[in-house]
Amino acid sequence: MNEKVYPAGQYVAGDNLELGDYLLKPEDDDGVVEMFVDYDHFVADDDFFHVGFKGDYRIALRKQGVVVVIWRAVCTRVKTEPDK
Repeated sequence: MNEKVYPAGQYVAGDNLELGDYLLKPEDDDGVVEMFVDYDHFVADDDFFHVGFKGDYRIALRKQGVVVVIWRAVCTRVKTEPDK
């Protein structure tokens, strides 16, 4: 299976990151993820979520327009199996 890997950077949920679940893996010892309600909050540096992590870390993106900033980590989408 060929999964897309998103490098550290800035993304917008529903635009350049699909809504869904993601697994973050630190590039070295630790990574950081920050989330902002929208672009205006991003510009104002007013986050609602900021966490540093060691090891794998999972996030869920459920709302269009949330700005996600990933530092020192890569991100892959977690695909869930449909109910049978």
